[in-house]
Amino acid sequence: VSVVTSAFCVMFIFWTVTYLAKKISAPTEANPQGSSLFAIMMSGLVAALATTFADSFWFNAVEAEVYALSSFFTAAVVWLIDRR
Repeated sequence: VSVVTSAFCVMFIFWTVTYLAKKISAPTEANPQGSSLFAIMMSGLVAALATTFADSFWFNAVEAEVYALSSFFTAAVVWLIDRR
């Protein structure tokens, strides 16, 4: 369960960062194109990969404890707050 919830946590982090990057870099565009879209996607990718390969997050993802589930719920709540 820890591995799956950690993967979903990284997914929510990607979604949150791309949502916030879109609000910052292209607030008036409904569908950003070109370099703006590339910057948005790369910021989400960097944040997701940095989270995935962070030492503490990685070791919490592979052990049977509640830390991965807690990280998942925290990321999900932050994503839901952004979507209001």
